[in-house]
Amino acid sequence: MNNNGIDPETYNKFLQFMQQQNMNNPNMNMNNMMNNQNMFYNNNMMFNPGMNNFMNMNNTNQNQSQGQNNGQDWTLYFVRKYDNNKITIQINSGDTVASAISRYKIKSLEEIPLIFTYNGKPLNSQLSLSASGLQNNATITVEKGSSIPNKAPQGFWTFIFEKKGENKPISVQVEASKKVKDAINSYKSKVNNFDPTMIFIFNSKTLNEEWTMSQAGLRDNSKILVITTGDIEGAN
Repeated sequence: MNNNGIDPETYNKFLQFMQQQNMNNPNMNMNNMMNNQNMFYNNNMMFNPGMNNFMNMNNTNQNQSQGQNNGQDWTLYFVRKYDNNKITIQINSGDTVASAISRYKIKSLEEIPLIFTYNGKPLNSQLSLSASGLQNNATITVEKGSSIPNKAPQGFWTFIFEKKGENKPISVQVEASKKVKDAINSYKSKVNNFDPTMIFIFNSKTLNEEWTMSQAGLRDNSKILVITTGDIEGAN
């Protein structure tokens, strides 16, 4: 059983069923898809009561999506880099990246490890669409997990930290395979009277210290802006 109480055999039947529905109607929208899921549920309920959990989850997600933020209807395009196929989904603009990816997977029926990127950067599934920089008619690139090299970038990268209001940039060198926090810790070791309220900004976004350099979009010789909560309070 999986976390939703559905045995693998029934779930595989569901995937096959949805694949056949997509083949019969390649222009299927989300309403058609939910109707087909309900049809499958009704046909299989007597054989697997665990399907009830699955459909309750789907119906709950659908209701939440319909009521979320009363946003606009967006179209997103998922382009598979490994075969150039394009899959189109419709989604509410107030929804999350995770919801968009889930809708893509329902239509594509892919079970292999995948990586989703936008403008060359991995998408954070926990963020909202707008917080990820996505817009209506945006194109998301889909890559197989195995198509991206497993080994991390090699060698040392230089990062230039520039503190707001000071004309004294500080450069540090860190292994390219390390995390953002390693670069920040290296910077901290070079700063006198380090301010614990410092915030580190790259490309107008606060850096996630647990990300790798590549996940954060950092490259050799990237410039990182350093501000403090005092700078923010002063601006207000």
